[in-house]
Formats: sequence, structure tokens, C-alpha cells
Amino acid sequence: MEEVCLCDVEDPVDVSGPNVAMSAVQVERTNLSKCCKRLDESVTQQRKYANKVTRLNYKIQDYRYRSATSLDMISHVAAADLSNFDSYEFSPLHSCRSEMWDVNSDLTYFTMTAHLNDERKINEEYCAQLDKERRRNLRLQQEIEHLRHKIESNTRENEKALQLHDMNIARKEEENRRKMNDVKSDLESVRRQLSDLTRQSTKDMEKQKADFFQLLTEISDVLRHHQWANTHV
Repeated sequence: MEEVCLCDVEDPVDVSGPNVAMSAVQVERTNLSKCCKRLDESVTQQRKYANKVTRLNYKIQDYRYRSATSLDMISHVAAADLSNFDSYEFSPLHSCRSEMWDVNSDLTYFTMTAHLNDERKINEEYCAQLDKERRRNLRLQQEIEHLRHKIESNTRENEKALQLHDMNIARKEEENRRKMNDVKSDLESVRRQLSDLTRQSTKDMEKQKADFFQLLTEISDVLRHHQWANTHV
């Protein structure tokens, strides 16, 4: 019969992240299901052995009853024959007959005793197998309890890992939100500076344009003055 030990059960994978931890839990659940199936098979086999032991006990009781009944019948017949015997029956024939009854009684007793011993040996073998199944059942229960503790431990570690993962995600989201706000603030500042520079540049261009036209007007006046002066010399 197949022996089961803790080395037959796969160890869970080290927890390094939520997905890996969940895979470890699935492995532990699969091992737990296998152990439960083996435990059911062991209980079924244990019941079979118990039924066989019960049947053997019935057979033993039957052999004992038959042996006692046979001995009682032989004693009763022998007593009845002796009570009815006349003097002529105390002869070699009667002696042979008594010896024959004794031999038959011994044979019956020895036959029943042999059957009883055989059944007792079979009963002892089934009892030994039953004890073996009980020990195997106990080991399976211990392995199931061990796996249950492992699953509970992995579940707690998974919960801690998930909480840490959620905290990291929340912290990163908060950092990204602050960075985004900072970028928006910088963009708004740049936009205002650009708007101020654009207005200032427009004003400077308007002023330069006005100065240019003023300079052109002055140059035109000077040229006309020189032309008039040259004409009236």
C-alpha cells in the first residue's frame, strides 16, 4: 500500500509579488485536495478492513458454536449409547465403537481448531492492515493540517504583499499628481511670462515703428529744406 509523507507534497513558491503568491496558494490548495482524496481512499479502505474483521469474528463465533455443538452431540450420543448398552455390548466391538467416537471427536475438534487458528491469523493480518491504515490516516491528517497552516501563512503574506503593493501604487499616484500640478504651475508661469513678453515686444515694436516714422519725417523735412535752400541761392 502506498505510503504518503510530507516530501511527496510540493513546497509553495516564495512570495515575491501578488501574482506569484496567488500561484503558491493555488499549489497549496491542489496539494490539500490531493491529501483529502487520499484521506477519503484511506477511510474507505479502513471501512473495508473493518467489515472483513467483523465477518471474520462472525465466522470465529460460528466455528466455536459448531465445535461446542459437535462435542455436545458426541457426548450426548455416547452417554445415550452407554445407558442402553447390555452386558453383551461390552465387547471389543463396543470398544472399537467408543474409540471411533473418540477419534471422530478429536478430528472434529482439531479441524475446528485449525479453522479457528486460520481465521484468527487472517483476523490478525486484517487488524494489522487496519492499524496501518489508521496510522496512514493520521499522517494524512497531519499533512492536511500542515498544508492548512501553510495556506493560512501564504494568505497572510499575500494580504501583506497586496497592501504594500496598494500603498506603493497610492504613493506613486500621489507623487505623479504633485509632479503634474508642478508642471501645470510651471506651464502657467511660462504662459504668463510669454504673454508679458509678447505684450512688451508689441509695445517695443510700436514704439520703434513710431520712432522710425518720426525719423523719416525729420529726414524728409531736412531734405526739403536743403532743396529749397539750393533753389534760392
